[in-house]
Order: sequence, then structure tokens, then C-alpha cells
Amino acid sequence: MTSGRKQIDVPAIRQDLDLARSAPPTDRTAATIRAVEAQLESAGRLDRTIADTVDQLRLLDARLDETVTRTVELAATQADSSDLGGIGPEVESIVSELESLRQAVEETGGPTPAPGTTP
Repeated sequence: MTSGRKQIDVPAIRQDLDLARSAPPTDRTAATIRAVEAQLESAGRLDRTIADTVDQLRLLDARLDETVTRTVELAATQADSSDLGGIGPEVESIVSELESLRQAVEETGGPTPAPGTTP
């Protein structure tokens, strides 16, 4: 997503929009303005999607770190195995959310896996 977003040159698009808006008003000029505005809107949507994805990954990373820390704590204190009850479902939840995020990135044309690796 980010490599695709980098290909959208917002400053150049804004210049195109300014140029189109300064042209004499015609049907063609109006259509040009709409098309250029649509490009800016696409860039904005991509920016929001990228930010949301980064936020999701940050949260999942924190949750995973928390789960590892709890596991280490339980191992270090030789806690009763019943204390492990919340860790399994938490790991399953994290894995499920990571898989959902992976599928979403894949559907939006995210990076393809390297040869010899699984998606």
C-alpha cells in the first residue's frame, strides 16, 4: 500500500488542480477538475487506510508483547497451570486478527511473498 501511495504525487496533483481551476470555465475544464479532485480523494483514502493498518499492527504487537510477558511471568513464578487460562484464547485472537489483516493487505495488492515462501 505504501509503495502504491508513494506513486501518487499530491503536490503535483494540487498544481494540476490549481491550473485547471484557473482555466476558462468549460465542460471539459469542469470534468478535468472533477478527475483531479478524485485523485486527491484517492490519496486521502489511502493515507487513512495506511494509518489504520499501522495502528492495528501497533496494537497487535503490544498485545503479543503483553502475552509473552505474562507467559514469562507465569513460568518464572511457577504458577499453577490454571493461571494460563487467558493466554491461549488471547494468542488465538491475535493470530486471527493478524490473519485478517494479512488477507486485507493481500486483497489491496500488498506485497507478494518471496519465492519459496507461503503467503
